[in-house]
Amino acid sequence: TGTAMTTLGALIIALIDYQSGWPLFVALLMTGTGVGLCIPASVVAVQAAVQPAQIGIATATSGMARTLGGALGIALMSAMLFAAISAEALTPAASQSLLGQADPADLENGFRAAFWSATVAGVIGIALALQLRRPARATLA
Repeated sequence: TGTAMTTLGALIIALIDYQSGWPLFVALLMTGTGVGLCIPASVVAVQAAVQPAQIGIATATSGMARTLGGALGIALMSAMLFAAISAEALTPAASQSLLGQADPADLENGFRAAFWSATVAGVIGIALALQLRRPARATLA
């Protein structure tokens, strides 16, 4: 549910006009709520998948992977944003306020590309999650 909400929020952000106000607010709220739903669920899933003696190691490894993945995702999305900004805005004089000097159309294209990539990552995450094997349920006799 959380991954689907995050992916849908990123898709809406990629598609809407950035002057839209409320739709942007709702999409950002949906994306943040989806991320908030994913984190505790992933911690519980990791803890349930290991022996009790390994819970600390598994939880720490999961937290480290989540942190590294977030840092990598932010770096990639930022690279997409700044790749869309025209070369004229990337002069040393503009470096103090790079985004303030950028053409709004370039910024919109950069954000759109970044959130399309987030949507693709979310769809891949959903597809991978659907491939996970679920343990067989015990039947009561």
